Amino acid sequence: MYLLRETERSVTEICMEVGFTSLGTFGRTFRDIVGVSPTAYRRGSEPAKAAVPTCFTMAWLRPSSFGEDDAVE
Repeated sequence: MYLLRETERSVTEICMEVGFTSLGTFGRTFRDIVGVSPTAYRRGSEPAKAAVPTCFTMAWLRPSSFGEDDAVE
């Protein structure tokens, strides 16, 4: 699903990359699991935003003294 949303690779390339040797089997399996064909899924999906949860961003940007030596010689 990620490869269909985020890349320009053909469905056939993705099929082979994820381990299928038959495009028909890949399409049928994908449809059974997701509910639509790989092509329909690609058409109906927008690329995921590279969003990071706010709590992670705040933690990463928070000043920290971790690993710094507080002792002055």
